[in-house]
Amino acid sequence: MTSRKADSGSYEKLSEMEWKRKKGYRMLENGLRKSEIAKKLRVDRKTVYNWSARMEKGIDWKNRKQRGAESRLSAGQKCDLKKIIDAGPREYGYDTDLWTLKRIADVIMKEFDVHYNPTYVWWILHELNYSSQMPVAVSIEKDPAYVKEWLEKNYPEYMKEAKENNATILFQDESGVQSRPNVRKTWSRRGKRPVMRVKERRDRISISSAVTPDGDLYFMIKEGSMNGDDTIIFLEQLLSEINGFLYMFWDNIMIHRSTGVKAFLGAHNDRLITRRIPAYSPELNPDEFVWNALKYQELPNFCPTNLDDLKSKVTFTMNRLKSDPQKLRNIIRGSSLPLPPFMGKD
Repeated sequence: MTSRKADSGSYEKLSEMEWKRKKGYRMLENGLRKSEIAKKLRVDRKTVYNWSARMEKGIDWKNRKQRGAESRLSAGQKCDLKKIIDAGPREYGYDTDLWTLKRIADVIMKEFDVHYNPTYVWWILHELNYSSQMPVAVSIEKDPAYVKEWLEKNYPEYMKEAKENNATILFQDESGVQSRPNVRKTWSRRGKRPVMRVKERRDRISISSAVTPDGDLYFMIKEGSMNGDDTIIFLEQLLSEINGFLYMFWDNIMIHRSTGVKAFLGAHNDRLITRRIPAYSPELNPDEFVWNALKYQELPNFCPTNLDDLKSKVTFTMNRLKSDPQKLRNIIRGSSLPLPPFMGKD
């Protein structure tokens, strides 16, 4: 048992675990990540998750159940609080997009003259159907009004045009894979951190691919970066591998706007039409989700010994995805773009 200074300035006798639990509660109230708290206090992450769950039930660090906290705010005040939270921290005057329990407790005090310990605020938020979540990063350059118009007006017109021409619909994108691996957690003995041997030189290959709503995948791999000439080669590949009319959605990157690509599209507009996806909107391109699957599901912790090793592994993995249209259909439906129902056969 150790004497430690309490909030009042006096000293209280706490066991080491009680002290850690008290510190952990404060860290949770201040919005620290659970993994970071576990590391700082040298406790198992499961312990921190248990603290978090107990806080959510209104149990303080001394394992006392808090009663009556929710009744001090009226129904109208709770409604006003929800509006403030939904508007976001910046709208209220904070300089970061981070709601912490302490900040919300301060808001309650300022707006409603009701004092709450941040621990109790967790219980109130749970009652109001809020949970702690990781924000989604959205580009500030994105134009939400245009995206909305494109989804409601342009995209349905494009899909109607493609259907009238009995066209194969494609979603195209480029990506790169480096020899430096995407590091993900793996299992190892407790206290013994696993080690991966990696090359410091960052070799790179680029991939251009296109996927249909039915899960048919086409791709081309190149060492280094893609340019306009490579784009033309890939378009020629698509025209040779797919019969009939092609209707392709892609982004507005520079290589798609090169003089050579424009000339190629003009010369083949009897079989190939392209439409632009709104800028800074990767969630609207189903092919982006193929890249996510490749990099974060298929290739994590892969450490190639050379460029040929990297190219061989990526080629093998892309061919494996290509051979499983059902899996690809599931992958691309992570996109927020409305896709037509599956019409083909596996």
